[in-house]
Amino acid sequence: MLINDKRVRIITGYFGSGKSEFSLQYATKLANNTDKTIYLADLDIVNVYFRSRERSKLLKEKYGIEVLGNIFGEKALTEAPHLSANVYKGTADKNSHYILDLAGSDQGLRILPSMFKNTVDDDEYDFFCVINCNRNETMEANQIVDYIQFVNNYSKFQISGLVNNTNLIRETAKEDILKGNTILSEVSEKLNVPIKYVMVPSNLVEEVKDEVSGEIIEIEELLLREDWQ
Repeated sequence: MLINDKRVRIITGYFGSGKSEFSLQYATKLANNTDKTIYLADLDIVNVYFRSRERSKLLKEKYGIEVLGNIFGEKALTEAPHLSANVYKGTADKNSHYILDLAGSDQGLRILPSMFKNTVDDDEYDFFCVINCNRNETMEANQIVDYIQFVNNYSKFQISGLVNNTNLIRETAKEDILKGNTILSEVSEKLNVPIKYVMVPSNLVEEVKDEVSGEIIEIEELLLREDWQ
């Protein structure tokens, strides 16, 4: 159960992995299972598209989730070379759940040691890596292993769980999800890191539920693509 994950959840992934969509889906489902305050920090200063903060109003009004990270709020295309100091609200409030949506590039990953190494204890966080095995850069187990080692080295934090988000957006089929499960099972064995979650559209849950590793995060709607057809 996601409620049993460690208090601070760091979420990252290669460009196009769907890590921000996973962050939002995870946060909303967590909100349905806790009365504690939930903070979601948009730490992605690299990619200006499909940002967690684009849905800050929805998250606050419908789920009570406070989005942190940038002084410009929902203005997705407005960038600043720094983050708001409000990102420390989640580290200071030890009774809250804190989700960090982090860019998976070297620039993005450097935020962790520079801003959070002294404020997040080693036993206080889970670090989830979101993988879409339909992306060219993460199609094979060896590529993913190399990427996770890169993440560990640059961030100075250690990946503790894998997220299978193998998809073709609205064209996702059962075969895509199972392919991701096969590849990530190999990665899991090589790195001794479990598959924690798998993103599954509602119409495919019954078809794959007995064939995949990890807890299913059911996607009833895409929170970052409602205007995209």
